Amino acid sequence: MVAYVIGVGTTEAAWLTTLARSGQSERDWIERLRPAAEQAAQAYPRLLEAYAGADRSYADPQQERDEGFDYGLQRVLDGLEVRLTRLGAAARNR
Repeated sequence: MVAYVIGVGTTEAAWLTTLARSGQSERDWIERLRPAAEQAAQAYPRLLEAYAGADRSYADPQQERDEGFDYGLQRVLDGLEVRLTRLGAAARNR
């Protein structure tokens, strides 16, 4: 879990540093990169469809990062819960 938090935190710090140095807003940066992402997605119809269907006018990059972090952390905790449950069951069966 610590590795997940450090990994995401380090990545976000690098991203925000890059933005600050660029002088651009996060939305401007993302919109500038969108054509390249769509081009790279050409071989992946589902991904391309997701890009095409994305509502760009309401996207809040900070909120999206927060939600992505929370989602990933919940998956790590889910896995930890399963592992601890299995270990507890194995200890009771000895």
